[in-house]
Amino acid sequence: MEFLNIEEIKKINTGHQNEYIEHILKGEGKISLISGAPKSGKSTLALNFAKCIASGTPFLGFKTRESSVLYISLDSEADTISQKINAMNVKSDLKLYFVTDVYIQLGNDDGLALNEDVPTLLEVLQEAMDKIKELKVVVIDMFDNIRTISQYNEYSNEKLRSDLDFVKGIAKNLDLHILLLNHDRKQGASNAYNVSIGGTKLVGLLNGSFIHLSRASIGDKVAKIEIGGRNVEEQVLNVYFDSHTCKFEKIPEEEYEDIDSDIAKVRNFIQIRKEFSGTMSELCARVGLSISAVSLGMKIKSNLELLKNEGIKCEKVSGRTNGRYYSLTLIDETLKDKT
Repeated sequence: MEFLNIEEIKKINTGHQNEYIEHILKGEGKISLISGAPKSGKSTLALNFAKCIASGTPFLGFKTRESSVLYISLDSEADTISQKINAMNVKSDLKLYFVTDVYIQLGNDDGLALNEDVPTLLEVLQEAMDKIKELKVVVIDMFDNIRTISQYNEYSNEKLRSDLDFVKGIAKNLDLHILLLNHDRKQGASNAYNVSIGGTKLVGLLNGSFIHLSRASIGDKVAKIEIGGRNVEEQVLNVYFDSHTCKFEKIPEEEYEDIDSDIAKVRNFIQIRKEFSGTMSELCARVGLSISAVSLGMKIKSNLELLKNEGIKCEKVSGRTNGRYYSLTLIDETLKDKT
């Protein structure tokens, strides 16, 4: 056993690591993960990552390092990927490659007979390394689709550790950054680190980034991207998500410092959705605020004039005896571009 002193431990991992997306995806030999609810836009977000890295163009203002990207789609059929790529207007000469409509097995279950007709992840990536120049980033959509899962090991921490360690070993041996996609747990959680299937155990096993994508409901254009992980600065990106164009756009920072951040988020939400009717609790959930319904109600009451100047009308809905049902409406759409 080797015992390291202070100087020796300081020298470990001090070398330069490529940032494929600045502050989001960093280094080779790493595994990162995007998690989100079904139909929340995980695959579309991963495709945006892939497009920006393959073209060397910024993602939401973050610089990228141009490299070849392999997108392994095990969850969406080829025609679905094609529709998204066309909607995103991806150029044909990008160094972005796809594997679709196939079965791939992880290949680490020694106790089970491997299907010789189904390639292992390592075999697929070794072939890709031979055929694709400068391949550095691989997306696997979805992670569970390459795992051997049964009713007996589906929730096993040991199985999860074994599978992630195996993928981590492949990433290190091939000098790749592997981005996995995963579903959120059905029962939800109080924070992003615990919301993915596998919870904090899964996040703790990653040696790259953890990225969580959330929307209040299907059809909402306001989304939230939460980022954290190993040696990754924690940050929250509030974005517009257009499911038709498959594009993400960062919501502009508040123009005036005296605008309350929660009120600014409500303003941005209404300017996209055009209207909302419901309780303050529902509005908090739709916008993604962490404050209480009472606090939001007080803030809106104090900023009625500001909202009015932004083209938003706020009023209580008549016929409600408790007086807690509100309607927020965009009354002047020409103002929505002033943010």
